[in-house]
Amino acid sequence: MKIELIYDEACPNFEAARNVLKQALDKLGLSVAWHEWNRSQHLAPRSVYQFGSPTILINGIDVAGIEPQAAAICCRLYMDEKGHLKKIPPVELVVQAILQANESQ
Repeated sequence: MKIELIYDEACPNFEAARNVLKQALDKLGLSVAWHEWNRSQHLAPRSVYQFGSPTILINGIDVAGIEPQAAAICCRLYMDEKGHLKKIPPVELVVQAILQANESQ
């Protein structure tokens, strides 16, 4: 399983998104390493610029099911189970994305 966390260096929601990812993996009892892409670093691949910050990808698929944009230099918003907008993905959304990725392997 390939897990990526994409963020902007100045993103105020990056650490919280990282914690959500840790919580999701803990909830599933998984010890999986992930790669973090800081979009301001020259080593970041071009594909990371298609996602806002913060974004979590599981096997290249956005946990919220959002399709990549041509250029998405922006903050991300996620919808929780009650339809409220949040600045980080809900833990359950990440858990479901991981479970779906496991099923397709």
